[in-house]
Amino acid sequence: MTLSDAEYIKRKVRDFFKEGHKSSNKIYDEAVSKDLQEAKKRNARRRESQKHIIGKADFVSFYKLAQDLQKMPVFHRSGNCPHMAALSAYFTLERGFIARDYIYIAEVNRPGDHIFCLISKVKIKEGTTFSSILDFTRSKLDGHDTWIIIDPWLNVACAAEKYLEMGAAKLDKWTSEGKRIGWRWGSQGPTWYPPNGEYMQVFANEAPVVLTPF
Repeated sequence: MTLSDAEYIKRKVRDFFKEGHKSSNKIYDEAVSKDLQEAKKRNARRRESQKHIIGKADFVSFYKLAQDLQKMPVFHRSGNCPHMAALSAYFTLERGFIARDYIYIAEVNRPGDHIFCLISKVKIKEGTTFSSILDFTRSKLDGHDTWIIIDPWLNVACAAEKYLEMGAAKLDKWTSEGKRIGWRWGSQGPTWYPPNGEYMQVFANEAPVVLTPF
């Protein structure tokens, strides 16, 4: 799989949700948004997304989640990072870019809260864990230089070593646009956080990353 292939899959996943309600864990702070009308529209869509999104308790595997997503009516399609990661993996497999043995789901665990898709050219041991995203990007594991990330929620497709750099740039951009992220484990408890503050610090340096086969 090439970076161009990964970009294609990322766009396909984002297009999948475009006619629906998209994510339920992003809002715009209407007091600081550069486009108030767009912010109001996006916030209304978020509330609709929350009504239709498939909860973690309702799927048994990421593969099954991807299948269930494709059964949703187009106008109800809703997805946060787990749904987008699952669909990225499924589309990669379905379109024949690479065998299932080389497709992984990466979970950024508590106190972080994020999931993305990883494609490799070598098999990775199940349960491989890193202490943080920073550790993940600097990995010396065999085959790390072949790892490609597909993260439609963050709108990033890149080599693993570039993931933190590109992810941080996206979080900075979102903050400047007035976007906020729903996060359970921050210092203020479950609420909406600026993407490039405490959320990014924990995402980058303090949350373990676990890889599991798709």
